[in-house]
Formats: sequence, C-alpha cells, structure tokens
Amino acid sequence: MKKNSLLKYFRPFNPILISIFLTGGCQATQISGFTPGVYDNAIVGFDDEKKIVTGYFSETSSDESRPSMRCQFYFSGKLTGSKAQLKIYQLTLKDKPTAGTLRVEHNEKGSSINLQLEEEQPGCMNIYPKIELAKTKLSFVSPAKWIEIRMASEKKVYFYKDIVAGTKTKIYITKGDVVGVLEYKGEWAKVVYTGETKSTVGWVKVTQLFTSVKFSMSQL
Repeated sequence: MKKNSLLKYFRPFNPILISIFLTGGCQATQISGFTPGVYDNAIVGFDDEKKIVTGYFSETSSDESRPSMRCQFYFSGKLTGSKAQLKIYQLTLKDKPTAGTLRVEHNEKGSSINLQLEEEQPGCMNIYPKIELAKTKLSFVSPAKWIEIRMASEKKVYFYKDIVAGTKTKIYITKGDVVGVLEYKGEWAKVVYTGETKSTVGWVKVTQLFTSVKFSMSQL
C-alpha cells in the first residue's frame, strides 16, 4: 500500500506507541528539553510559559483497489517534567476526546517523543495494521518556534501583513487548515501555514482559530 503525507492536511489514532526521533545537530532553540517542529506526518508546538504541548498528525493512504483514506488526530496536554497527560481529539467526528500520554526521552543518539494513545481512532486501521502501528517511528524533519498548533475555524481566514486592518492580503486558509503559532499580540496571532509547495507567514485574527487546549468538537 502506498502512503502519502501532506503537511497541510494534518488532523485523529489507536492504542499505539509512536516514537518521534530528533536527529543530532539541531540548531533550533530547545525549550525545556523539548523541540517543537515537524516530525514526518506530525507538527508539534510547545508553550514554554504554560508548559502546554499541542500537535497534529495526518497520514493518507491509497492503493489501486480502494480510494484514499486518512488517519488523523489532534492532541494537547500539559508537560510536567518529561511527561504529559494528553487529550486526543478526532477532528472528523463530534466525539468526546480520548486519553493519551506523551513522554520525552533523551539518550546518546538524541531525543525522542513517545506518544501512547489508549483508544483506536477511526481511519487509522485502514492504513496501519495494529502490529505496524506499534512500531511506527516518525523522524524529525525540521525545527520550528511554534508555541501552539491551531486550526482555522471559518471558511476563509485571511492573512494580514501586520496587525492593522488595512494590511489584509488576498491569501487565506480555509476551515480545518492547521497552522503553527509563532506569537500572540492581543487579538492577533502570527502563524505559519505549510502548503504542498510553500509556507506562508502572516497575522490572522485569533477569533478565526479554534481554541486548541480546550478544543471543543461542537465548534466544527
């Protein structure tokens, strides 16, 4: 089965263990031993002040015998030491969040993040058998300074060059698109959106983004 992953589609998983390995030589600023950034099919943010880790995973799969399928989920939790109790959200179904655990580990080869999900999530078993899921490893791709991962909550969320109404551009993201937040200024958020071919940086209105830590499925 051929697997395809696109960062722009990042979105619910299974009683699985995912090991996310960070390669050596990373020049990004490590926050409390935790480096936010891109990990294959996942993007992860970390708020050092609140100690909140947020992330989004998505993988699509297709073969000649059946249509494309997607395994996706969003997670958030507070990091205490090297461990965080997570809430795992299914972004395609209006269900209550399930539980999970994130652990940060360090060794001679670098650091890793182990993400344990307690319940099976829709779509994932169409891509991975349980055995393969338990062995899935997501490699570190690139560092980032994202303090939070959030999603667009409206049909069109326009980018602004600055936090001034007159700087509105023609560039926009749509409901469900995921962004990494670089900083907040009042009712504005400076975000990065990674599409299929390029990344876009700009300011958006916070009111046009879903609340990540207290994510409510009723908002969808």
